[in-house]
Amino acid sequence: MAEVLQQFNCTMQGRMRCGRVRLHYTDSGTAVSMGTLPAGTMVTDIYADVEETFDGSGTDLLKVGRTGDDDAYVKTADVDLASAVALFATADMTGDEAFPRVLTEEREIFAQYDDANSDATQGKVTVTVVYGTCGY
Repeated sequence: MAEVLQQFNCTMQGRMRCGRVRLHYTDSGTAVSMGTLPAGTMVTDIYADVEETFDGSGTDLLKVGRTGDDDAYVKTADVDLASAVALFATADMTGDEAFPRVLTEEREIFAQYDDANSDATQGKVTVTVVYGTCGY
């Protein structure tokens, strides 16, 4: 079951903060809310730390996005969940929501794992979204 480790907390303007969620192989197909970022927030980094490799016979996929665009920040092709590594998403990734960029409206962020063949028996990844507030 997915674990929200730290929802977004934007109460301290001018400081870098993060939201984290841990997805397990049993969470396939479920978009897990990481919380809502307010207008004036700037997403600066996204990390995917594969703590336990996923073993589905098909492609194990990870997406990070928002309502209306589930892979706005990280597309499935950007992350290899079969490798036990920490992955770092930067502005040159294929997500169409280029960052860092100041959000002009509040935005709820989701992370989702998909098991292409629904046969994984293991896997765990922690997704971290790093952000700051710009005070506007």
